[in-house]
Amino acid sequence: GKLGVKWSAWLLLVVVIQVALAYASFAVPGLGILHGIVAFAVLGLAEVAARSVGAPSSHSRAAQAGPAT
Repeated sequence: GKLGVKWSAWLLLVVVIQVALAYASFAVPGLGILHGIVAFAVLGLAEVAARSVGAPSSHSRAAQAGPAT
């Protein structure tokens, strides 16, 4: 739960930067290369966020194993 929220918040921040770079690159064409680089950061963070939400936590793995005897 909380780990997925942390990565999702980072992803949101990078997406906001991506949109800002898209608008700024109309005035400063050199920023277009940063827009492309940040696109890879968005892709990577989305992958990490998706994996952190889908991966079982250590607490749930212990609960699945059952009580120690």
